[in-house]
Parts: sequence; structure tokens; C-alpha cells
Amino acid sequence: MGSYYLEIRKQPGSGAGLATDIAKHLQRRQHLGTAVVVSDRPLNLMCVVRKFWMKLARALQRERAGTVNAQKILHLTYAVTRMQHLTFIAKTPAQIPDADIYFVSPHQLSTLPVNCYSIYITEKISEAMLANIVAQLASKALIIDYTDSIASTELMPLQPKTVLVDQVTEAWEAVRHFLASSHIDIATVAEAVPLHAATPDDALDVLLDQSRGFLQVASEFHRCLQLAQPFDPPHETQKLYNTLSLLAHRVQALSTGQTTPYLESLPDTFFLRDDGANLCERKKRLFLAAAAVWHEQCGRLHLSKALKALSASPHTSATTFDYEAVAMSC
Repeated sequence: MGSYYLEIRKQPGSGAGLATDIAKHLQRRQHLGTAVVVSDRPLNLMCVVRKFWMKLARALQRERAGTVNAQKILHLTYAVTRMQHLTFIAKTPAQIPDADIYFVSPHQLSTLPVNCYSIYITEKISEAMLANIVAQLASKALIIDYTDSIASTELMPLQPKTVLVDQVTEAWEAVRHFLASSHIDIATVAEAVPLHAATPDDALDVLLDQSRGFLQVASEFHRCLQLAQPFDPPHETQKLYNTLSLLAHRVQALSTGQTTPYLESLPDTFFLRDDGANLCERKKRLFLAAAAVWHEQCGRLHLSKALKALSASPHTSATTFDYEAVAMSC
């Protein structure tokens, strides 16, 4: 039997307030799997929630239009695209098995969708019905209660959502311990991004030599962070979390030996050293080969090796390169 969690939220004064709160909450948990909203008027609530959902998507579009940061633009593009394609349905999972967000009445709660990590209770339900729900939830799923009528019992233990937040802290300590054992201070790396590339480059070089262990501990942390959403740590802490994501993405990308949209959109950060030209306007292989030689000259042998493999990958369009000739041009 898995662990399940309960978040009690104050019932907003109006239907629009409830729909807005659900939409904002869902936005933070949309990557976790399916979700269910229980209402006595599921179709009406779905229409209002979806209206605010699209309003949130348009806000992200405006944010994207107002930034010049390449990574942020790409991140916001992915977020908007996902939000626009998420499926809202006022039917049961038995009727439509492949939707993302289900709006159902209490008497339609007999079957939950697979991989359900979030269930929003806006109408009071019986204890027997709640027990049936919990039995079908994914482990570590969250019940969001707007009725203030759900409580943990001996037969149905529900832990408070704060426990999920505590697990984020524990997982972060595991990350810090792993990095410290490799002589990497994540706070120093975070301060160096993006103006002082040598520090994150050095960290990346070390982590590429132990990519499996690093990606495992980073993945466990990010999973805990997802399950605890919505969660708003202090700004400086969030900066550290973002830096870990950057490192993990680059280690993952270089370990697979393939370019990704992130790599192609970030010519001025971390290991992608450039003089200002757009990577998309240059031959990728030549650029990667030059970066590999430059990092080799700086003593970052693991990073150089990964970039050489990337430049020779069949997924990167071009032919082989004379690394000594490239070195002369660096």
C-alpha cells in the first residue's frame, strides 16, 4: 500500500474563485499524470476552469514575448504548448480513457483514471467513497479538499502535504551531499551562471565522469519536487534548484551523445562556447569540435570527450573534423 497525502484549501467565495484556484493548482501539477475534479456540476466547472486555464496559457505567452533569454523562451514554449494540448473532459475514465483532466460528479467516482496523482474534492463525499478513491490512487498522490470534511483515519491514513515538502528538503540534502563528495558547491555554481562560465563548466566536467549517480540523485530530487507542487521555496533556494536542473539536463544530453533543442538554443552558456554567432546558423559539427578542443586545452577532459562524441554522432549533420586544425583557430 502506498502513501497518500491531503491538502486542505479554503473554499473561495465564488464559483469563479474556485475555478481560478483549481486552474492555478493544476498548472503546477500538470506534469504528474492525470487529475480528477469532483463537482456536483462537473460540466459547468470544467468550462470555467478551462477558461482560466487558457488565460494562464496566454499569460505565459506574453511572458515569453517579453524575454530575450533563449532558455526561458524554450521553457515557456514547451509549457504553453503542453497547456494548450491538455485534454479536459466532463466524462468518466471508462467513457474516455485517454483524457488528462476529468470532471465528474460524486456518483461517477467508482473508477479513477490510471496514473492519477491529483484529485480535487469540491463536494462532500462519503467515507466509503473516499476509501474507494484512495484505493485507486497512485502512490504519493495528493487529495485536495475544498470541503474541509476529509480527515485521516486509522483505516485510511492520509499524511499532510507538508510531509511532501519535507521530502523535498531531504532529497535536496542528498543532492548536496553527492555534489560535496565531488567537491562541487552548488551555490557557487549558481552564482557563476551565466556570467562566469568556467565554474559551471568545471562542475559539468566532473559530473560527466559520474553521470549515472548524479542523474539518479537529481531525478529523485525532481520527482519529490514535482509531487510537492505547488511549492514555492525562497528565491535563492529556487535558484539552486534551477541550477541543478541546468546541470542535469546538460549531463543527460551529453551522456546520450545527441543534440537536443536545449543544446541548440543555448550557444552562450555552459559548455557551448561561442563568440555570439547563432548556433543554428553554423555547422554544428565544426562548432562542437571547436568547443571540444577548447575545453581539452582548459583541462576539462571529460567534457571535451563528450563534445567530440557529440560532433561525431550520426544525429549531427556534417563530416569528420581535423581537431588540430580546429585548435589552431580557437
